[in-house]
Amino acid sequence: MKIPSPAQVAFSVSKKGFRNAVTRNLLKRRMKEAYRKNKYILYDFLINENIQVVFIIIFRGNSVPDYQSIEKSLKDMLDKFIDVIPDTEKNC
Repeated sequence: MKIPSPAQVAFSVSKKGFRNAVTRNLLKRRMKEAYRKNKYILYDFLINENIQVVFIIIFRGNSVPDYQSIEKSLKDMLDKFIDVIPDTEKNC
C-alpha cells in the first residue's frame, strides 16, 4: 500500500507515567511540533532513497521536559533513525 507522504508518524505518552490527560496532551503537542519543524531532515533522506516508513514515537520519562529538550532529543532520534535505515534495507 502506498502512503501519501514519505513518512507516517504516531505519538504516544504512557498513561502509567502521566495520569493527567492535560500533561499527556502537552507532551504530545510538544513532540508533534518538534517533529513538524524538523521532519525535513527525514523527508529529504527518504525522498532521495525512494523509501517510505511508518513509525511510532513513544515518550518515556517521568517528568515534563521543556520544548527545547524535546526538540533536541527528536533531532538526535531522527539522525539515528536515518543512520539505521540503510542497514535494515539491505537485510530485507
